[in-house]
Formats: sequence, structure tokens, C-alpha cells
Amino acid sequence: MLIGVLCVVLASVAFGFTPVFATEIVGAGMDTMNMLVFTNASSLLLSGAALLLQKNRPRITKRQFWQLMLFGGCYGLTILLLSYSYRMLPIGIATFLHFCYPIVVTAVMVIIFKEHLSLLKIAAIAVSLLGLFLILDISGGLSLTGALLALASGFVYAAYVIAGRKSSFSMLPVMTVVFFTSLASFMGFLTYQLVTGGLLSPPNVKSWLLIISNAAADNIFAIFMMTCAIRRMGASNAAIGNLLEPVTSLLAGALLYRDKISPLSLVGCALVLLSILLIALYERKAAGLTL
Repeated sequence: MLIGVLCVVLASVAFGFTPVFATEIVGAGMDTMNMLVFTNASSLLLSGAALLLQKNRPRITKRQFWQLMLFGGCYGLTILLLSYSYRMLPIGIATFLHFCYPIVVTAVMVIIFKEHLSLLKIAAIAVSLLGLFLILDISGGLSLTGALLALASGFVYAAYVIAGRKSSFSMLPVMTVVFFTSLASFMGFLTYQLVTGGLLSPPNVKSWLLIISNAAADNIFAIFMMTCAIRRMGASNAAIGNLLEPVTSLLAGALLYRDKISPLSLVGCALVLLSILLIALYERKAAGLTL
């Protein structure tokens, strides 16, 4: 029961270090798109090696294969859309619009899949979004195109999260999902770079080490934990819990780069943590346990 909460916390912390790795990799001489190509290539090789070491590898049906490729591509498309939105919007606004995706996930799960919507879950969504609003700097101009791209990234990621619970591959081993997510994302980013003529390999050993570390932490471990969380606590609960990700990014920036954190941001962090507690309480109540 609470294992799902632990999984989403670990996933969010790992995802939250993505900006740190990106900053270091770009600083080592790579651009963002090539970083994505080689990060996904590394995670593809690492997850593939992990699958080869398994004694009992599952048989995958054609339907599962195409759904894995489709929704794995959704994960890569999410990153691409969000990256483009960052070029047109202040990062705070783009991130806020993207992280409205738990509302989309919850709405779909309630309307289409008839999931029960409790007051605790509504409170968790409201508290977490308020916390996110306080954490992020949403000052600056608003580009309609950038806003649509950021919102689109949230809708696409919502599809990926829901598929992790409701698709034909939702019962396959988690590492299999990680492998195909990496495969679909790698193929998408590689095609993009080949078409644009901008494919460049990492320029030095430091870049390679950072990329491999990024693949292991932010791709394999984070996707693995998020998939486990979706299966154990449901798509909507995992999506709400994932709002811990920007909190991690904020704290990592303060610790590693001495970024300043305003009092309002600290209040926002506390509210996001409160939303995680509300989800944990919801899980206990759903399991019939008392505090």
C-alpha cells in the first residue's frame, strides 16, 4: 500500500535531478537534443542488458509491442514539447502548465474508467497545485504557442501515465516497459537529429560519464519507480505524487548551485509535501486501515 507512495517519491526525486544533469551535460559541451539522443541510447543499452540477464523473459504480443512503442513515444514527445515550450516561455510558467497533467489524469480516470473521486484526492490536487504555483516564478510574458506546447506536453504525459495502468502492457515486467520507453524515445530523437542534420556525439569523457549517469538515474531508475507507483497506487494518485519533482529540482538547485529560495517557495514546498501526505492517507483509507 504505502510502497506505492515510496515509489512515487523516489521517482520524483530522481526526475527532479534532471535539470542538474542537463546543466552539467550542456556545460560539458553538448546541446540539449544530442543529450537526449545519447541519454536514451544509454538507457536503451542498460535496460536491454538488464533484460538479457533475466532468466524468464516475457513473450510480447503484437498489440503489446505497438502500444509500448506508441506510449513510449509519448514519453519522448513530452520531453520534446516541454523543451520547445521553454524556448518561448519563462521556465516557471511552462513547468506549471505541464504539471497540470494530474488534473487530466484524474479527469480521465474518473470519467472514462469510473474511478472514485474522494474529497481527500480533490484536496490533494488543490493543495499540490497551489504549492506548485508558489514554488515557481510565473512572472514574465506569455506566448500562446509556448503555452499550448507546455499544455500539450502535459496531455501527452497524462496519456503515458494512464497507459501504465490501463494498457495491454500494464502487466508486463517493469524493466520491459523501461526498455521500450527508451527504445521509442531514442528512435524519435535520433530521427529528429538526423533530419535536422545536427547529430553530434559527446565531445569528451566527462560528457559520456554524465550521460550514462543521467540515463541510469533519470531514465531507468525514475521510469522504473514511476511505473511501479502507477501500478500500485493508480495513475491519478501517482500523478499527484509526482508533483514532488519540481520541489526536488528547486532544492537541488539551492544545494548545488546556491540558487535562492524565497519564503513563498518554501511554503509551496510544504504544501506539495502535504499533498503527498493526503495521498498516503487516501491509500490507507482505501486499504481499510486506520491511522
